[in-house]
Amino acid sequence: DPSSQVINSDEKFSFYDFSFNATYKLSSTAGIKGGVLGLDNGISYEESDLVSNRVESKVSNLDQGTIAGYLSYDQRWSDRLKTKLYSSIMDYRQESVNFDVLTGQEHILDNEVLEETIRAEGSYFLNDTWDVAVGIQLVETGIRNFRDINLPAFRSLSKEVLRTSSLYMEGNAQLQTHTTIAAGIRANYFDKLDQYRIEPRLAMSTRLGGSFSLEVLAETKSQTTVQVVDFQTD
Repeated sequence: DPSSQVINSDEKFSFYDFSFNATYKLSSTAGIKGGVLGLDNGISYEESDLVSNRVESKVSNLDQGTIAGYLSYDQRWSDRLKTKLYSSIMDYRQESVNFDVLTGQEHILDNEVLEETIRAEGSYFLNDTWDVAVGIQLVETGIRNFRDINLPAFRSLSKEVLRTSSLYMEGNAQLQTHTTIAAGIRANYFDKLDQYRIEPRLAMSTRLGGSFSLEVLAETKSQTTVQVVDFQTD
C-alpha cells in the first residue's frame, strides 16, 4: 500500500539480576545450604506508521526471565561415609506481543519451562586415595506454550511434562603422581519416550611439571525435551 509507511521507531531495553546464598552449620558433621537466583530482561519497540494519511502507533515487547532456587543438606556419618540431599527448582518464562501496524496483526506468545530436581547421593572413602559415589536423581520438566494471533484468527495451547529418572556411580582417585582420575556411568530413563540411555564418563588430569598440566575428558551427555510444531517455520 503506497499510502502506508513507517515514519518512526523507538527501542528500549531493560535488564536486572539478583542472587542470594546462605550456609548454616547445624553441627560439626551436618550443614544446610540454599540459594536463589533471578534474571530478567526485556525489550520494547514502538513503531509509528502512516496508514491512509493517519499516524498509528503500536508498542511491541519481549520479556523473559528466570528464577531458580536450591536447597541441600550434607551429613558426614563417619570419616569414610557422607551423604547429600539436594533439591532445586527453576522457572523460565518468555512473554511477547508483536504488533504489525501496517497489517493490523497482533501476535501473542507466552512460553514457560518449569523444572524440579531431587537428588540423593552417598560417598564412601575406601582410603586416602579412592572414593566411590552412588546416587539417584529425579527430574520433572514441564513445558507450556501459548500462541494467539488475531489475523488470521488462531489460538493454541500445549502442555507437556517429561520425567527423567537417573542412577549413577562414580569413582575418584587422587594418586601421588599429581594425577586425578574420575570414571563413572549414568543410566537414564525417560518416561515420556519410554527409553533408556547409558552415559559413561572419564576424566583425567595430571601435572607435567612447572606450570604445565594435561587434562583428558571423555563423556556422553543428553538433554531431552518435547516440542509441538504448529508451523512449518518453527
